Amino acid sequence: MAVQGKQGHKSNVKSMSGEGGECAVRFREPCPPPGACPVPEEGPPEGRPPEGRPPPGRPPDRDRRVIELLEAIVEGQNGTIGRLETLIKAAEIELVDLKFDTGIRTLTNAVINEPLIDDVSATGYTQELIFPILQRLSPELYFINFGPGTVFLRVTKNGSEFSLQSPVFEGEVKTYYDVFEVRLRSPTAQTQYLITEFEYFKQKDISFLSGRPFVANNINVVAGTPVTELIVTDPVQGLGRNAHTGFIINDGPNNLQVELSNDGVTFAPIITVIPNQILDLDKEDMYTIRLSVPGVAPANATFRLAVH
Repeated sequence: MAVQGKQGHKSNVKSMSGEGGECAVRFREPCPPPGACPVPEEGPPEGRPPEGRPPPGRPPDRDRRVIELLEAIVEGQNGTIGRLETLIKAAEIELVDLKFDTGIRTLTNAVINEPLIDDVSATGYTQELIFPILQRLSPELYFINFGPGTVFLRVTKNGSEFSLQSPVFEGEVKTYYDVFEVRLRSPTAQTQYLITEFEYFKQKDISFLSGRPFVANNINVVAGTPVTELIVTDPVQGLGRNAHTGFIINDGPNNLQVELSNDGVTFAPIITVIPNQILDLDKEDMYTIRLSVPGVAPANATFRLAVH
């Protein structure tokens, strides 16, 4: 029933009787036993979020810090390394299980000449940071060049000492180990690339070299008269670049001596290919190949060759 207040006004509190006596509640259920009278939960003042919760529409502090970190990475890592490290620590992220992957990116500007490089400035190079983001080296990193131009890479394991630049040709996949940072350029604008730790890029059918191979069929070599194949500069089928894979078959009847050069001037030690043997040239760096037969004329050997 409604009870009267001191001034004779009706109270908005209901009085209910139960076995344990009488208690005032805002509910319509019967009173519980003594000492267990329900107390309504009091919320925060109107318009104010509960304690420890962000205002509506605003993410929690840690989520906000994670978002700031991801935005800095997506923007192309234009911030300083120190800023990225600060954001990583603030976000309290465990990065051990994350894998590095740039997605397909484009080298918008052509950089013809090799720029200077040091541990402070990446002027002229596009910079891809691995350690400053993941707080670890990449044990195995794959670089995929989608073309249309060659990409030149320099990598470092400590952030200050960089390798000599190495070319990655259109359609080629190369693997690098224990990588802190990658810097790259291309003399061809709009060349696209991808850098990733995901292992499925190891598959054989992902890695290929565009264009046609250099081929020589049934070439006869006579002792005392070496044959030199101009892989890069041959006027008919020169590749215009060094070859990095291929084979040589010695059809006999005598041994064939093979010398490889990456610059056309200096040659590696002789490789002897016996009759009916195939010499695998995968992962070599070939500007020219010199072939000869030991002994004196008329000793000879016939070979077939294909490189790419």
